[in-house]
This record gives sequence, structure tokens and C-alpha cells, in this order.
Amino acid sequence: MGSQGEGLLVMQSQQGEVTIEKVFPGSIHHIPGFTAHRLVNTGEKKLSAIAIWPSVAGHNYDFLEEVGFRVRVVQDDTGYKIIRA
Repeated sequence: MGSQGEGLLVMQSQQGEVTIEKVFPGSIHHIPGFTAHRLVNTGEKKLSAIAIWPSVAGHNYDFLEEVGFRVRVVQDDTGYKIIRA
């Protein structure tokens, strides 16, 4: 759940499927098992989120060392842009 600031939740399944959701105060998100994820601050303020997960999240991040995330979020003149790798 977003608690302050604005950003993006970038998620990638082990099959390489990418989902991006906007994060803002009060937004609620579900990250499925076996899904890598990153929070990216796209606003001017500090980005904070509250998270709850089971002790066995069911994801192995080692595969990302080989393939990496398929998208990058970079700052540009309009705020940010998403680049697909």
C-alpha cells in the first residue's frame, strides 16, 4: 500500500511478463508469488509503501542475474519514461 509520494511498482514473472502499476498514497497492490518486483520513485517527495507478505514468498531472484528486468524507468524532461529492454 502506498503511504506517501508517487512511484511505480514494476513486477516481472519468471516467464518475463512485466506489469507496471502506479503507486500513490492509499493505492493497494498485490504481488503474486514467483514475481520479482521493484519500487521506483517518480515524484518529488520520498516514496514510502507498507508491505505484508508470508515468510515463504516463493520467488528466487537468482534468475534475474541472468536475464535482468525487461524494463527500465528513467527520468526525462516530462518526468519519467519506461524503456523496454
